[in-house]
Amino acid sequence: MKVKLMILFLLVLTMTFLSSCKEKESEKVISKEELPALVLQSFEASYAGGEIKECAEEMEDGQKFYEISFIYEDRKIDAVYTETGAVHAIEEMITQEELPQEVLDALSIEYPAFTIEKIEKIDQSGKQSYEIKGTDEGTKQRWEIKYSEQGKVIDREKIKSATE
Repeated sequence: MKVKLMILFLLVLTMTFLSSCKEKESEKVISKEELPALVLQSFEASYAGGEIKECAEEMEDGQKFYEISFIYEDRKIDAVYTETGAVHAIEEMITQEELPQEVLDALSIEYPAFTIEKIEKIDQSGKQSYEIKGTDEGTKQRWEIKYSEQGKVIDREKIKSATE
């Protein structure tokens, strides 16, 4: 019996250790000079004159990406590139007037008293979605909701307050 318990304990300990060694999603701020040349070339070809504010190296699902946050034509944009300089995603701050009517309709039906704080248009693999952050004034709950172009909810997450 003691041998079985010892084996079980060692098995659990080994599994815990192995799961902690798994590569986790992470992001670290880097300088413009640390960007791979292909990423910088791709950025400059698309956004010549863009004012870079911050660069980051990210790991997502075991793949490395490079995010460049910048201002271009008075817009705040985040461009995410693969190591080879291919565009993975573009996230652009937009105004409420630029949201598709289907998204506005869906938001107002579900949250009639919603105050919008921030809207991002996300273009990933040729598909557009919209991420809206704001507060449901009826419940005072803050939300981050991601919609498809057609106004369907893709993801929804409560934003915790600083006191929670």
